[in-house]
Amino acid sequence: MTTKSISRFFSVQQAIYGAIMLAIAIVWPVAHIIKGTMNTPGAIFSIAMLAVSIFLGRLAWKDLRADFKKEPKSNSK
Repeated sequence: MTTKSISRFFSVQQAIYGAIMLAIAIVWPVAHIIKGTMNTPGAIFSIAMLAVSIFLGRLAWKDLRADFKKEPKSNSK
């Protein structure tokens, strides 16, 4: 495996984990609100987890796009 393919593999893995974390960060507070067990520390944790997951998801998405960006072909003869 080349360095580029390993980098691409980890970029895809980070993007997948970021999406899973974002889904959990959204479902977690909704479940506690529906259940009626949301308290102030839980709400603070939920907001923090959502903010961190959005930030890390954006970083993973930028890294993924950079890894799969097409390299310009040189016209050397």
